[in-house]
Amino acid sequence: MSDFSVLGTSAATSNTVFTLRHPHSGKALDGNGATLYMGSPNEGDYQRWQFVPAGGQFVRLRHLKSGKMLAHTAKGLSFEAEQAQDAQLWLPESLDQGRALGLRNKASGQALDSNGKDVYMHSANGGSFQRWEQQVARATWMSGLRDDLTLAQLCVPGSHDAGMYELDQGLTLGDQAWYLRMAELATKLNVFTNLWNLITGKKAELTGAVAMIAKRLGLTQSLSAYDQLRAGSRFFDLRPTYRADTRAFHVQHGKAVGPRLHAVLDDVVRFIREHKSETAVLEFSHFGLEKAQEQEFLELLTKHVPAELRLALPRTTAATATVPAHPTALARVPLRELRGKVVLVLDDDNRFTQQLQGTSLPGLYRLHANLPIFDEYANAQDYDKMRQDQADKLRKFGQGAPQRAAQVPAESKLFLLNWTLTPVDNDDTKAITGPSVEEYAAQVNPRLAPAVYQSSSGLFGRQQGYQVNIINLDYVETANPVPLCLEIIQRNNA
Repeated sequence: MSDFSVLGTSAATSNTVFTLRHPHSGKALDGNGATLYMGSPNEGDYQRWQFVPAGGQFVRLRHLKSGKMLAHTAKGLSFEAEQAQDAQLWLPESLDQGRALGLRNKASGQALDSNGKDVYMHSANGGSFQRWEQQVARATWMSGLRDDLTLAQLCVPGSHDAGMYELDQGLTLGDQAWYLRMAELATKLNVFTNLWNLITGKKAELTGAVAMIAKRLGLTQSLSAYDQLRAGSRFFDLRPTYRADTRAFHVQHGKAVGPRLHAVLDDVVRFIREHKSETAVLEFSHFGLEKAQEQEFLELLTKHVPAELRLALPRTTAATATVPAHPTALARVPLRELRGKVVLVLDDDNRFTQQLQGTSLPGLYRLHANLPIFDEYANAQDYDKMRQDQADKLRKFGQGAPQRAAQVPAESKLFLLNWTLTPVDNDDTKAITGPSVEEYAAQVNPRLAPAVYQSSSGLFGRQQGYQVNIINLDYVETANPVPLCLEIIQRNNA
C-alpha cells in the first residue's frame, strides 16, 4: 500500500479520509492538534487523517480536525503547519501481507509505534506495535480518487440483490406452494419448531417456518440501501417485480419478495444528495413485469430519481468515415462527471424498446449496449470452487482484452467478481438443512482480503488491459471491501 498516485494531489478537495486503528490494542490514533495520543475508536474528526501525496512513495499525514501535519523531529512527535521538511514525510509500508501498514518517517528512518497508551517512534521492525489498519471513511471513499479515473479504471464494492435486506411481511409469497411444501418438510425434519400459518388457503404469512425459509434463502443483505451506500457499496443489483396484491413494484430474489422499489430508490437519492463526491450505479435485471407495466416502471424510476441526479449523456456519437455511430460508453465516463449522480442501467432483455427509442426519458441506459459487464456466477457451495471459477473467468476476460481494444471504437467492458456462494434451492432437504445466504457470506467475506494479498493466480493483481471492476457481495459490510477496492485501483492505475 505504498503507491498513492491514484489519490488526488489537492489536500483541500480530494484526499481520502480514514482512521488509523492499532490492531494490537484496538485503539485509534488520536490527537487534538497539539498532542498525539491513543483513543477508543469513535470515528470523530480528532481521529480522522488524510494522506497528502508528497512525491514518489512518500506522503504527509494530515490531521483532519486541526489541518496540521504529523512530524517527527529531534523533539519527538508533533503537529506542524505544512512545510517542505523530511520530518513531515512518511513512507506507508505494507505489513502482514497487506492487512496492515507501517509508517516510516523519512527524516529519522524510524516507524510510528504504540503500546496502546502512548504513541512514540522506534526502529522499524514490522512488529505488532507498529502495525496500523487504514480504515477509510466508507461513506465518502470516492472523494479521494482522481477525477480523471473512469469506471473501467475503478474497482467498487457491489451489493448482490441490494434490495433484499428485509421481506415484505404482509405480502403473498412469490411461490406460495413451494414455501408451504418446504415448511411442511421443515416441520417433519424438526428443523424449525414454529409451524406456518395458512390463512383461507390463499395467503401464507411470513411467520414460523415459512418466514425462516424465506429469510434463509431470500435475504442477501442486512443493511438498508442507504446504509449499504454508507458502508461503501456503489453498485446495486436490483430485481424488480410488480405485485398485483399491493399494486406496487417491489424487489425480489428467487421466490422471496422484498421492500417496495420506491423505498430503495429514495434511499439512494437521499445518500447521493448528502454525498456529492460519490456515485451509485443501479443495474435492473431479472424483471418480474408484464409488458403493460413497463411504462409505469420507467415512470417510477424517473419520478423517484430526479433528472438533476440522473447521469444523462448523449446516447450516440456522430458517425464518421472510420468510426461508426455507437452507444454511449459509460465505462469511459470520468469520475468528475459521475460524482453526485445516479446511473440507471436496464438489462437488455427486449423490454422497454419503444419507450427508450425517444428522448423523453434521459439518463436511462442499456446494460450491454452502454455498460457491458462480464458477470457470471460460479453457482457453487464450496469456497475453493467459487474462487477458482472466478479466477478462471477473469483470465478468460483478460484473454479477450486485446480484441476489445482493437475494436473501433474500443470496447470498454467491466469485470464483475461474484464473491458469493449459492444455497441449494433445487433439493428441498438441502435447501432447509444447508447453509443460508448469510451463513455462506460469513464463510467467504472474511477471506476476501487474504485473496487480494496472497493470490498467486493473479486474481487481483495488476493485469495488462483489464482488472476487477466490481466485487459483488452478500452482506456487503462484513467484507469491509473499500480498502481492497482502493488497493486494486492503486495497483492498476499507478
